[in-house]
Amino acid sequence: NHNMPYDQFTVQQLAGDLLPNATTGDILATAFNRNHMYNGEGGRIPEETRVENVFDRVETMSTTWLGLTVGCSRCHDHKFDAISQKEYYQFYDYFNQTSEEGIGYHGRVVPVLDLSPPEKLEKVAKLQKYVDGISTRVADKELEKFPRSEDLPASESTLAADLDGDNLYALSFAPHQRNPYFIGLLQNYYQEQDPEYATLLMELKDAKYDHDRQSAENLQVMVMDQLEHPRPTHILERGTYNKPMEQVTRDVPKVLPSLPENVTNDRLALARWLVSRDHPLTARVTVNRYWQNFFGNGMVKTIEDFGVQGALPTHPGLLDWLAVDFMESRWEDRKSVV
Repeated sequence: NHNMPYDQFTVQQLAGDLLPNATTGDILATAFNRNHMYNGEGGRIPEETRVENVFDRVETMSTTWLGLTVGCSRCHDHKFDAISQKEYYQFYDYFNQTSEEGIGYHGRVVPVLDLSPPEKLEKVAKLQKYVDGISTRVADKELEKFPRSEDLPASESTLAADLDGDNLYALSFAPHQRNPYFIGLLQNYYQEQDPEYATLLMELKDAKYDHDRQSAENLQVMVMDQLEHPRPTHILERGTYNKPMEQVTRDVPKVLPSLPENVTNDRLALARWLVSRDHPLTARVTVNRYWQNFFGNGMVKTIEDFGVQGALPTHPGLLDWLAVDFMESRWEDRKSVV
C-alpha cells in the first residue's frame, strides 16, 4: 500500500529478524516463511513436519524470486537445470536454522511474536516461567523413573516398554513440549501406580492450561528466528527426513551469481543477494509477473520456471530493459511498468 521498494520488501520477508536493530515490523514480515500446515495428531513425527516446512521455504523462495523449480533436487540432481542435490541442501541450510520444532497446537508454534499490550506480555512470561519450572521437576522425576541417557526421551527407557501407544508417544517428548491432553493421559495412567509422579503431571497440565488460556487472548504470530548454535544440515537420502548422508554448509548454486565476499553467510546475506544488482534474475522474474498481471501472459509464459524446461521470452530485449529500469527505479513497481 505504501509502495515499499521491492528489494526492501524481499529482505524483510525473508530475513527481517536478522536485520540490525530489527523492528517489530521487520520481524513480523518473516511470518511469510511460517505459513505451513501443522498437524497435532498423535503419531505425527515433529521432525518430519519440521523438515517438510524447510523444504517448503526453499522451494517457495526459489519459485517466487528466482523462477526456478528446485523441488526435484530434494531427491537427486535436477534432470534439466544445473542444480545438484548437494546445492539444494546448501540452499536448505539457510532456512534450517530456526528454532521451530515441528510440533505445536492452537495455531501457535514457536517461535512467535507477541503483539499484545505490555501487561498481557508480562502475564504470559510469568506463566511460561512457571511452566518451565514444573517441566524441569517432571524431567528430573522421569530421569529417575525411566533411567536412560539424558539425551534420550523417556520413551527409550526399558521401563517404558510396557506402556500403550499414546502414553509411550507422550513420553517421546520432553515435558515442556507435551500438550495438556497427553500430559493428562500420563497422569490418569499413573494415578494409582505412582501418585507423586501423577501429582507433578497434574501441576504441569494445569500450568499449561493457564498459559495456553492467556496466550489465546494475546495476539501471537509465528515468525522466524535464528538458532544460537547452528543445526547441522545433511543431504537427505531421497528427501527422507531420517536418512542423513553427507553434511553440507550453506551456499548458492554455482550456476547463479556468487555471494559477495566477506559477508556473514546467513539468511540475511541470501535475501540481499537475491536483490543485488549483480543478480538480475530476481528483477526479470518480478517484472515478468507484473507483465502477466497487465496483459494476461508474461513475456516468459512459465512465470514460475525460467529454467531449461520453461518457455523462452517473447521479447527478451524488453524483459531485460524492464528489469534494469526496475532496479534503477529503486525497485518501485509504479515507476518501472507504467
